[in-house]
Amino acid sequence: MVQFRLTLALAFILCFAVFATARTCVADQSRLIYIHTDGSIDPPTAPISTVDNITYTLTGDIFNESIVIERNNTVVDGALHTIAGTWSSQGNSGVQVSESSNVTIKDFMIREASIRINPYSSYVTIFENTITDDVYTIGYSLTVTNAQNNTISKNSITDSGAGIFLYNSRGNRIFGNNIIGNGAWGISIGYYSSNNTIYGNNIKNNFSGIALDSSSNNNVVYHNNFANNYSQLGTPFGSANFWDNGFEGNFWSDYTGTDSNQDGIGDTPYTIEANNTDHYPLMGPFQSFNVSAWNLGPSVFAEADVISNISISTLNVYVWLTSPNQYIQSGQPFLALTLAPQYLTAGFCRMTLPNNILNTTNYTALVDLTPTSVKKLASNETYTTLYLTFNGSALDGIMIIPEFPSFIVLPLFMIAASLAVVVCKRRDSAGA
Repeated sequence: MVQFRLTLALAFILCFAVFATARTCVADQSRLIYIHTDGSIDPPTAPISTVDNITYTLTGDIFNESIVIERNNTVVDGALHTIAGTWSSQGNSGVQVSESSNVTIKDFMIREASIRINPYSSYVTIFENTITDDVYTIGYSLTVTNAQNNTISKNSITDSGAGIFLYNSRGNRIFGNNIIGNGAWGISIGYYSSNNTIYGNNIKNNFSGIALDSSSNNNVVYHNNFANNYSQLGTPFGSANFWDNGFEGNFWSDYTGTDSNQDGIGDTPYTIEANNTDHYPLMGPFQSFNVSAWNLGPSVFAEADVISNISISTLNVYVWLTSPNQYIQSGQPFLALTLAPQYLTAGFCRMTLPNNILNTTNYTALVDLTPTSVKKLASNETYTTLYLTFNGSALDGIMIIPEFPSFIVLPLFMIAASLAVVVCKRRDSAGA
């Protein structure tokens, strides 16, 4: 069966290569839309508008046309419009950056096409785009070739031939992407692509999770969820890379280790191959949340990271406004985790929380409004890491309550003390 699946995958890749070559050899049936270095749009009838020659916004869908960005310091906003079917002599790129820097490409819906960062481009940000290809014709959905210091974040790449490909590229960051259900690799780090950082991605249900060329070294891969890929690795690659950040590694759905000390990290390493080991494999998938730091103002956000075998839909800070009870006082801040619908018998949750959210030394944890023990694993000036376990469904969610007073009573105490000093001084003046 395994041999059959491998043969099928190789046949798929070979057929794709032949098909793609045939598609690019036919007459050029698509046109190119340029954003030139002088800021002009060519042709001017293209469904793209700009008022400042900095931000360019799509005003309609694009079919059989490809956007080529030549201008530096530019934002191209797809405004959730679609680019589809862009085969031409330029390949299958829906959007491509040509020898430019400080370019942002965001909010595109791309079908049967790809996004390309072409050679000698740098500081390009590919952000919150959706790329899909139900017929598996485009090969890699997002490619970076001979380019440095680019960021690929929070994109959705599904049902395509393959996901993200780096070729001879360095210093790039790939994080927060959903790369799911692709026919070949989720991420491929190829041909002297080194010193890239890959973290916080969901890489699921692909034929292979990740592959690195033997010439690609010193890449850092951590906090990724490698789940239910037919194989976690594309091929044996022989390079030497880092599979954790020194404290936490990746979640591997086929990891069979235990966690006897209950800290959310596996007791034994996950061996990838001879020179590649995840020393700190995660016992559950990694999730990251932007949480409003209420005490610093509504526009200030901090990142809270969770490692857990439960799926969390929301994590945020609230203030208790109802009547006080034995666990929480009126006006007290608390952290609430809402669980996604799921079947649970037992769960654990490891939370790394910024101290500007809930800054204290002691915490109370409630699961289904019932107290449970919470263990502090680590703490420094910036972050605190907590760990708790529970049985049951946790239908009412999880609450983390800091000791009181932390933010409310202390300022009131300081105000009261200041008023007392003023009153005493006035009495002394009156007595004199």
